[in-house]
Amino acid sequence: MVEGAHPVVNALAGIRVMARTDCEDTGSPFTNAEMEATFDPVEFPEWASRHAHQWFGPILGFYSGAWADETAQLRLEDIEVIDGVPGYFVRQGVKGQSIKKLNSRRFVPLAEPVIESGSWEYVEEVRRAGGE
Repeated sequence: MVEGAHPVVNALAGIRVMARTDCEDTGSPFTNAEMEATFDPVEFPEWASRHAHQWFGPILGFYSGAWADETAQLRLEDIEVIDGVPGYFVRQGVKGQSIKKLNSRRFVPLAEPVIESGSWEYVEEVRRAGGE
């Protein structure tokens, strides 16, 4: 495929960008003040300690860019190790799960800080307890 340092074949030949006119970007990034309020070192642990799953949703969203509704509907069956990489699937699997568009389906690897936060141990603990 490569002769010298230049590709002989254009690997992207025939691929085109499909413009979507029916989608509007309604999201806006959080401001620094909003992020500081969300992850306040005193308030966040106090709020999240009421329910263990509340700890990980915001952290998953922060490190992956996932929507809040995507992380809120995760089930144990969505969390897997693929080729040695721990992560989760955003998909419409069971009743109650939904995605905005078909191309929203994806596997999201867990960032190292997410793993270090204890999320993987929590998942394994819930699995051992027979949770969903």
